[in-house]
Amino acid sequence: MKKIVKPAQREKAEVYSDFSGERFGHDIPEVTIKFEFNYGSQFDDSKIEFDLTDTETKEILDLIKSKLSQKRKGLMKKNLEESSTNYEQCMEARDWDGCEYYGSNNSLYQYFLDQK
Repeated sequence: MKKIVKPAQREKAEVYSDFSGERFGHDIPEVTIKFEFNYGSQFDDSKIEFDLTDTETKEILDLIKSKLSQKRKGLMKKNLEESSTNYEQCMEARDWDGCEYYGSNNSLYQYFLDQK
C-alpha cells in the first residue's frame, strides 16, 4: 500500500538566455542550439546546448548561411520542395499541426536560400 505523506509540488523554473542572460517570458527558451562533436573532432564525443532568443540566433544563422556550399543549398532547395508539398497536403487534410510544422520548416529553408 502506498500512503502519500507529503504531496509533490510542481516545479517552477525560470529560463535565461545563455548569451544575454535575459529571462525568457515563458518556461522554455525560444531556441535551443545543440552541437554534437563526432569522432575525429578536437572535441570528440562532446555535446553542448545553448538557449537563445530568436534575435541572438539570427547572427548564428547568418554565419551558417554565409558558409553554405552550393551543394548544400541544392539539397536545401530539394528539401524545401518536399516540405512545401507536405504543407499543401496538410492544408488539404486540415492537419493544422502538420501545417505549422511544415510551414516553419519552409520558413527556415527559405531563410537559408534567401527566398521570401
